[in-house]
Amino acid sequence: MILANRKRSRRHYELQQKFAGKKGKIEVPIVIGRKKMRRDVMTPKKVIEIERSGKSERIAQALLRLQKSRKPHKILKVPTRDLRKAAKIRGKRKNITISNLSGTRYV
Repeated sequence: MILANRKRSRRHYELQQKFAGKKGKIEVPIVIGRKKMRRDVMTPKKVIEIERSGKSERIAQALLRLQKSRKPHKILKVPTRDLRKAAKIRGKRKNITISNLSGTRYV
C-alpha cells in the first residue's frame, strides 16, 4: 500500500479498497465543468463516495460528484453521526443512497 503524495488518510484508503472489491477502481479522475476531481470508488455498476469529515460543504461536493455519474447505483458513505445532515443536504435528489460506513443504516 503506497500512501506517498496522497491527501487521504490510511483509514480512507482502507475503506476505498473494501468498497471497491475485486473489479472496482479507486481514485478515478473525472472532470466536472473545468474542475478536475476524483471519484473515490467505481465498480462496473456503482459509484461510491466516502465523506468522513462531516462538513456540509464537503458532503455537498460529494453529492455533486455522484449526481454527475451515469452509473445506476450512486452511494454516499458517511459516519452514522452525519446521516441526517447528509440526507438534508441531498434534498430532492432521491436517486442517491446515503449509508453509514458499515452499511447497516440507509437513508
